Amino acid sequence: MELRAATFNIQHGRDHLHGLATGQEKIDLALMAETIRKLEVDLCGLNEVRNQDFCNQTEEIARNLGWHFAFCPAIGIKNGTYGNGLVSRFPIKSVRAVPIQTSFTERNPLKFYEDRVLLIATLEAEGREVTVMCCHFGLRSVEKEKATQIVLREAEKIRGPLI
Repeated sequence: MELRAATFNIQHGRDHLHGLATGQEKIDLALMAETIRKLEVDLCGLNEVRNQDFCNQTEEIARNLGWHFAFCPAIGIKNGTYGNGLVSRFPIKSVRAVPIQTSFTERNPLKFYEDRVLLIATLEAEGREVTVMCCHFGLRSVEKEKATQIVLREAEKIRGPLI
């Protein structure tokens, strides 16, 4: 079995070309879905996803693709949550969120810190279970090191195909 995978930091669904042309922010989840479609992948991990104000961005992107989806929140934001998502051609059987948090002592005096999350999903792909991990690492070395340790620890637990 061969699967094509990608990750995509959707930056909340921002259409940057529109912003450059007009100076106005525009959220365009159909554009995000079309970008994924053009990649010709079977699944795509999503970063900087909002689930807010009655719009689950991962669900909306998946609906545009006709795919399955999962979302794991990392932090709370006004009227919702923010985290990582996964869209997949294949059914998603289970989803687990593993927090990636750096203690106050470790991150002080870091600017731009936010808690992160590792999304771990099990897919049913062509009759086989495949585990997929999706994460968005922090900006500072201490955050990246913590995230790497957690990803490696969780990967060691997986038996079978892992992306």
